[in-house]
Amino acid sequence: HPPGTVFLIDFGLSAPISFNAIGDISGMFVGTKTYASVRAHQGLPIRGIDEFWSVLFTVVDVLGEKLPWHEKSLTMADVLARKLKWTKTDKGEPIMQDITLNQIHRHLRCCGDQA
Repeated sequence: HPPGTVFLIDFGLSAPISFNAIGDISGMFVGTKTYASVRAHQGLPIRGIDEFWSVLFTVVDVLGEKLPWHEKSLTMADVLARKLKWTKTDKGEPIMQDITLNQIHRHLRCCGDQA
């Protein structure tokens, strides 16, 4: 691999992938509140799309973009409300400085469950 290659691996919620859900952990929150998907906050079964939202949140944070819910003092309800607003933003204007991240954000919004 070329120098500077970054590998991101997270086996925190490893489970066999099915078309409907990754495991069934309904009703409880698992994960890191900064990077967890909206569905995780809502206690819904985690799907493959949730992993992509979590990766987007992580990459945005690592690249120094400010996630609106990054303040440690926020409650889980506050974090969920801010994620719902951020993931459903549809004004046609960039929400991040990085053009590629904006394109990924728009694509994920088109994939069904918003987050």
